[in-house]
Parts: sequence; C-alpha cells; structure tokens
Amino acid sequence: MRSNNLATGRQMGQFLMGMMIPLFFVIMIANGCLYPAIDSTAGERERNTWETTSTLATRRLNVVTAKYLYVATMGTVAGALNAAAMVVSFRSFLGPLFARLGGGDGGGLAFELPLGSLPVLFLTAVLLGALIGAAMMILAAFARTFKEGQSMVTPIILLVVFPVIVLNDPSMVFTPALAGIPVVNVVLLLRQAIAGNVLWLQLGITVLANGAAIVACLWIASRVLRIEEIATGSFEGNFFQFLRQQLRPAGGKP
Repeated sequence: MRSNNLATGRQMGQFLMGMMIPLFFVIMIANGCLYPAIDSTAGERERNTWETTSTLATRRLNVVTAKYLYVATMGTVAGALNAAAMVVSFRSFLGPLFARLGGGDGGGLAFELPLGSLPVLFLTAVLLGALIGAAMMILAAFARTFKEGQSMVTPIILLVVFPVIVLNDPSMVFTPALAGIPVVNVVLLLRQAIAGNVLWLQLGITVLANGAAIVACLWIASRVLRIEEIATGSFEGNFFQFLRQQLRPAGGKP
C-alpha cells in the first residue's frame, strides 16, 4: 500500500518549524533569563554592591521591579532573536537541502512564517520571559555567590524544557484545558501560530493563566526580598528551606 503526501511545501515547512522552534525558543528564553537573574541578585552580593544599591533614595520594591524588568527583557529579546535566526537558518540551509523532498505539489519545502503568527510569537516571548524571569529571581535571591546561584536556578531550565520535550507530538490537540497550564500553553500556542491556525479561546486562556502565574511569582518575590536576612545574603538556605520555616507552626521545633 503506497502513501501519498498531499501537503504542500509550505505546509511541510511550517510543520517542521512547529516541531523545532518551540523547543529552542523555550531553551533560549530560559538561558536569556539565567545570567541576568543571577547577576542582578547573587552577582551583586559577590561584588559587594548590593549594600550600595539598597541605599538608593527609593523603595526596595522599585529596585526589585527594575531588576525584574531587566531580566524579563533579556529573556524576551533572546527568545525573539533566536526564533528569527532559526527561520533564516531554515531558509538558508534546510531549504536547499530538502528541495527535492517537498510536498505533494512537487515543490521544495518553504520555511515561511505566516504574518499573523508574528504578534503571537512576540506575545509568547513576553509571557515566557516574564514568567521564567520571575521564577529565576525568586531562587537566585537566596544565593550568595554566582556559582551558588547557577546551582539554584538551573533546575528551572529543566522544569520548563521537560514539558516541551514531552509535548513534542504533532498529534496533540491544543485544548482549553491545556491552555490553562503555564509553559505548556505557550508552546502549543506557538505551534498553532506557526501553522497559521490561531485559536482565540485558547489564546485568551493562555494569557490569563500565564498572567496569573507571573503575578503570583512577583508577589512571592516581593515577600521574600522584604526579609532583611535574604536581602543582605545572610540567610543560610534555599527557597524550599525558607518555605519550611514560613509554614512551620508557631512554637514548633527549629
């Protein structure tokens, strides 16, 4: 029994980009947030400049907000530039390579992003950069050296990349239920946008779900950095030890 591929070269190109771009997109955003998040917290303590920053004539919340916007911006830019570079690379290298393996119309593979996917791509970069940056700053706030910050923050990369690898299945349907899961919803939304099929209900749920997660992370970060021991780096422990202390009943054993 012979199989016949009825997809056009453009559809095949979008299919390949939808399988590859989201994975590298998430990895690059996470890497783009990693070093700024560590440098703006543990890096300042290691350089002994945190005390100088804390004496600025402004509220500590404003300082933390400025640092967070810097981290989120770097992650967003890294993801957007990486996605653009991958599209150019597909056209320049993979296009000629698969020129004879095109779709049913006899043409070669066409690696072109639909114009309607560009705003969605930028939106997903902002959502992921804001969420991953906030999560990394929470963990990095407990580090006293840059090396210690790397060991504390690196698990975030594994946590956000794992769902992308698991969901790298072309048969998976982007349902409203999946749209409520942060990171997962962004990856599936990006894949749909690359294919030229934006689902507006799922888009709205994705924005709300990730917005809620970002607000929660920022609230936790503001609560954490209000504690003087953590802000000055004298707290010995990580985020999970801090949580155990906060959740311990009053009068409990140390």
